[in-house]
Amino acid sequence: MFDELGKFGVWRSAAQLSPELAVALERLGYGAIWIGGSPGGDLRLAEQLLDATTTLTVATGIVNIWKDAAEPVAASYHRIEARHPGRFLLGIGVGHPEATGARYAKPYELAIKPWSGCHAAFLTAG
Repeated sequence: MFDELGKFGVWRSAAQLSPELAVALERLGYGAIWIGGSPGGDLRLAEQLLDATTTLTVATGIVNIWKDAAEPVAASYHRIEARHPGRFLLGIGVGHPEATGARYAKPYELAIKPWSGCHAAFLTAG
């Protein structure tokens, strides 16, 4: 997977990305686009960028575990991987406490509760 990221990539927030930009970056020889700003777990933007290109790898900075449950994220990952094998890299993380507000807890505490099924969701979805 890491060889397919290329030597150069572009990081942009979701609001700064479009399929047209992805096509232009691919033509310029970039290997990857990293979606910042904690994109939603439906991963629609990642899918749109992949649909518009043929070789570009698309990665998420992180999908924030405070915003999305494991099962829908897993289903989205499997949907994209089936359509674009080997071209999508999913990052999952906790994000910043100040952006999460009152929902923030220690990441381990969250991982053993709603996201405890994360591994099973990613193995069984799709």
